[in-house]
Formats: sequence, C-alpha cells, structure tokens
Amino acid sequence: SLQISSSVNVTELKLDTISINKITADAEIQFADSTYSGFMNLLVSDSKIQNFSLQELHFKSKFNQQKAVNSFAFFASDSLQGEILSELKINNNPSISFQDIQLNLNNQIWKGGNDSNYIKFRQDSIEINQFELSSQQSALKANGIFAFKGTEDLHVEIQNLNLINISELHFLPYQISGKVNAFLDISGTANKPIIKSILTIDNPEIDSLRFSKFQSDINYTNEKLRFETYLDGYSSRLINAEFELPLHFSFTEKFVLPKEDNPIHAIVKIDQLD
Repeated sequence: SLQISSSVNVTELKLDTISINKITADAEIQFADSTYSGFMNLLVSDSKIQNFSLQELHFKSKFNQQKAVNSFAFFASDSLQGEILSELKINNNPSISFQDIQLNLNNQIWKGGNDSNYIKFRQDSIEINQFELSSQQSALKANGIFAFKGTEDLHVEIQNLNLINISELHFLPYQISGKVNAFLDISGTANKPIIKSILTIDNPEIDSLRFSKFQSDINYTNEKLRFETYLDGYSSRLINAEFELPLHFSFTEKFVLPKEDNPIHAIVKIDQLD
C-alpha cells in the first residue's frame, strides 16, 4: 500500500478586492491494490470580498473510488450562516445528492435535502430529481431532464422569493426589493426544443424607484422566439414591449441568427418614468 499526505498553510493572502487572513488545508490518500481512499480538509478564516466579510468557510470530504461524502459550512454572522451535506457518486454517470441543507440568510431559514434528490450527469443529459430548497414563505424547485440529445423535460420554479433578503447580503451596490415568482419549462427535443418562461416581480423597487409590477414572458417554439414584457407604475403602464423573430435554436448545434430578409416584429411603448 501507499500513503500520501500533505498540508498547506497560507496567511495574509490578498488579490484585488479579496483578502484572506488564513487558509489551512490537509489531505491524505491511501492506495491499496486497485482501491484508494482518503480525506481532504479545507478551512478559510477571516476572508473579505469588497464589503462582504466571512469569518469561516470549512469544506471536508471523505472519499474512495466509489463516492465522496462532503460537508460545506460557512459562518459570516449569527444571521448569515449555513451547512450543506452532500454525497458524490463516482461512476460512468456521476451524481451528487444533498442529504441536508440548512441556511440562515438574514434570519430567513432555508431548508432542503432528502434521501431521493440527486443531480446526475449523463453523457447526453443532466437529470435533476426532486431538488427543492424552501423557507417558510419561499421555495426553489427543479425537476426533470435537460438533454443535449433526445427528449427534453425540465421544470424550474421560484416561488415568492423576496429580493430584500438578497439586497441585505450586500452583494449589490444598491437596494432592491420585490417578490419574485418565475418558472421555466423546457420540453420537445434537444434538436427542436419548446421553451416557456415567465418572470413576475410584484412591487419591485431599485433604490428610490418604485413600481407596481414587472412581468416578462419568453416563449420559443417552431423556430420563433416571442418576448413580451411590461412594467407598471402605481397608476399606469410605463413600459410595454413585445417582439417576435425567426430563430433557429437547438441544444445540439449553434443557434442561427435571422437573415436580413426575415421579418422581425416589434412593438415598444414607453410612458413617462417618474
């Protein structure tokens, strides 16, 4: 048998707007006949990206030739922390499953993970089975198959996501708020996909700009892309736009832009933005 061990310690690392006080990493792998096993441990302490500070980021993994059992945890403050437990299966069609997800995002508790969810990476498709992350009022869901060849059957949904919780994480230089609902359905085949999506934001706000509703619909079928969107103020519709253009798109080849002699239909109406 053969055993290889290593450890790394890095202090006072700075790269542009990123600074890290300390990185500690340990790893070990043992080879015996045709098998191997080992572990990896990574700890990042006191890191900062622009104005966002993270006290601790910890990744642990125990692995062998068949699977890797992983733990990823982070801690920024009492109201911003989380842990994700996952398992990676290593074979011809590798997959990752999430046994437990616990996130505290500005005192919004998000939970996910169960015994049946997985994301499987096949040679010609990605299969997502019953992935769901939910809080008391919101949810993110994904299920189905995204294929590079063959039949498409993918469904993604966002329910009642409050943007104020994202804004308070200070990833953006401005304040945003509003409640997001959205879905994406992909059906048909990889060669001739049918794509339907709707994004709705109720009471969207960007800094001092406040609106009643924003909605955007995107549909692709029969080599035609149709886009409709509108933005409502509290007393009238401020923006209404729609266009339709011929477009050849598939997941098996490059998309083709319309030729100069192909008609593009567009209507845009803009009222005064106060």
